Amino acid sequence: MIRKYKKNDGKFRYTATARITINGEPYQDTETFNSEKLASKWIEKRKKEFIALAKQGKTQSESGHKEPDKLLVPELIDLYIKKWHDEPKLDIGGSKLSALECIKHHPLLSRLRATRLNKDVIIKYAEERNKQAKPQTVAQDISYLRQPFKHAREHLNIDIDDIEFKKASPSLKARKLIDNSIPRSRKATPKELGDVIEYLKSSPRRKIPAHDVAEFAYRSCMRLNEICSLKWSDIDDHFRTIFIKQRKDPSNKHRNDQTIPFSPKALEIIKRQKRTDARVFPFKKDSVRAAWARACEKLDIDDLHFHDLRRTGLSQLVESGLSFEEAMVISGHKDYEQLKRYINLDAQKIAKRLEEITRD
Repeated sequence: MIRKYKKNDGKFRYTATARITINGEPYQDTETFNSEKLASKWIEKRKKEFIALAKQGKTQSESGHKEPDKLLVPELIDLYIKKWHDEPKLDIGGSKLSALECIKHHPLLSRLRATRLNKDVIIKYAEERNKQAKPQTVAQDISYLRQPFKHAREHLNIDIDDIEFKKASPSLKARKLIDNSIPRSRKATPKELGDVIEYLKSSPRRKIPAHDVAEFAYRSCMRLNEICSLKWSDIDDHFRTIFIKQRKDPSNKHRNDQTIPFSPKALEIIKRQKRTDARVFPFKKDSVRAAWARACEKLDIDDLHFHDLRRTGLSQLVESGLSFEEAMVISGHKDYEQLKRYINLDAQKIAKRLEEITRD
């Protein structure tokens, strides 16, 4: 059986149910796909697996999956992570994966059965986390923890839901244990940018050209993971475009290929890289971030993250006359609401432009 339904973004999903009875023993599983064809193929495959299981004399409950009332929270999280890693073209994302790994080992959750995670436990967890993290971070952690429960029935075929998170939400907000994230507005000043790049270039500890990566991040407005994944084959230096596969997009997390333009300055940085790898910048993201953080600390530059270079670059382009529509082609954002989180225009520069256009 295949059930078709429409998501909020207007796209259709197909929930397939493979159901068969063998020698009076029921076997059933459910999975969701982006196409009816994939759903149909999965049903046939799953039924064959059920038949093979029956030939071994095993029931579905003996196939290695624990019953919901015996499943621990870390085990549910592991099933969720495995499910998303096994899906083609899907990925949880590094920051979310790291957070889930930490959540699994929290004393309140590490030995707790998933069915016993209730409103009180969630609130207690938030209280404990608030001793070490801001409410915005706690809100993100709880959101990550909620995902395995939210997807348990539809994607994991486990009879668990996220109702307790819904119950806990009003209390968490009322007690200010969680809060909305504060939009970041920090940009690098021209002096800060120049000082850090020069320090990275001349640092005696330099093992990788972090100065080139940093300047390219500013010039291209690309994310660090996109830069470190960039291949020579993705670059068209004649038309000065870069192909980015599966680019991050809040409304389309997994299938968002884009081609973006880049400046002559960015091309200069690309051309001075050595072709020792399929990637242009074959370096670890953590190594680049660590080099950036050390430089900022050495130069007494406060609260300037590597990712702020994306905001700095986009803001500078708009201030120089690029339209928001043109900036979105570079940033990859689909609408102005997404872009404006990154555009932080300088009031003094706008004042000077107002003086120029209102002289008469």
